[in-house]
Amino acid sequence: MLARGKLLTRLDKRDEAETLFQNAISQKWNHAMWRYSESLMESDQMAESCIMECNRIAGLEKYQHYLSEGESLEIFLTLLRLTKHHDPEISVVDDVSKQLNDITDKQHFSRIAKALCFAEDGYTDEAVALLDEIDAQLSEKKDHRDYKHLLLYKASILFKEGKNYPIAQAAFTEFMKRNEGRNKKIITSALRLARDIEIIKEDRCKMDEFAGFVINTEWFQSEAVQEELSDDDKAAIYDMKQNGLAWGGDFDGAAHINKYVSETYPETLAGINCLRNYALYLDYHDHNKDESLRLLNKVLTKTTFDETIASIQVVFSEYAIKNKDYDAALDHLQAALDCITPYEKGSLAAYRKEILDRIDKVIKRKARS
Repeated sequence: MLARGKLLTRLDKRDEAETLFQNAISQKWNHAMWRYSESLMESDQMAESCIMECNRIAGLEKYQHYLSEGESLEIFLTLLRLTKHHDPEISVVDDVSKQLNDITDKQHFSRIAKALCFAEDGYTDEAVALLDEIDAQLSEKKDHRDYKHLLLYKASILFKEGKNYPIAQAAFTEFMKRNEGRNKKIITSALRLARDIEIIKEDRCKMDEFAGFVINTEWFQSEAVQEELSDDDKAAIYDMKQNGLAWGGDFDGAAHINKYVSETYPETLAGINCLRNYALYLDYHDHNKDESLRLLNKVLTKTTFDETIASIQVVFSEYAIKNKDYDAALDHLQAALDCITPYEKGSLAAYRKEILDRIDKVIKRKARS
């Protein structure tokens, strides 16, 4: 039934889908909220998805079943950024913040949401000032469940803007202090913050500044925290740092971290991706093609992650083209294409289109040869 609801939304039968999903939510079906939100995003109704997420986190009665203890507006902020990425011309202040009429009895949530919308529309100073004002009010009692997260939002906004790192670092440090002992929560929020920066290509070089800051904190370096965090989490924050370095043009620095992560956390997803990146570096910068190919083939034996496999198949197609083996190149590109479904959105959809364009070019080169 939930799959049917998603399909109805995709077919633009909004009224039928709305009835189905609202009925499912009223009956507290498992996953109904998430399928509803996914259907809105897949049909490019991003603002509506943002509004529903904010209402859920605020704790509206009909969404109580889908609210976990201690949840924050982090996902809402991520959705706002995805919304602006999808449509840079949209005003989330107008299309999201001003539509949150249902939570007027929960003033702090609506005001926090307004601040986050200000930030995504480019009004950073106004957003930070409003968050500071709200924080001062909540600090009097410290009993609002978003008190522990307010400084995370401030840090996220400022690290993304990339103009005032000392204040951004101070905000994240205070966030860690307010969540002392909740190490899994801190690293999860840190990784979300870094991935939110990654959404916009032009901002990706800023991931280095934030990830490097987290890695060098006393918190991350402490033995107790290192023992508690999973290898996946530790590898992921280093992966964010190398990613930022690479987007900033420091390929040597990125390669150093890629080598470290692939050797220290070899069984993690980040470790495998870093091994792929290091293999590519060995070819493009050190011209060690044999070792590069050996490592890339090693990656293929270690991962089932479709995007990683696709990227390696594209590299193999480039090698085949250089050897004028166009049939092999087409085989590799088809293998890459098979890894990415036609229903993907965002960057994966763009990557699929890139692969299709590569196939067309190889076919033309083969015809001329």
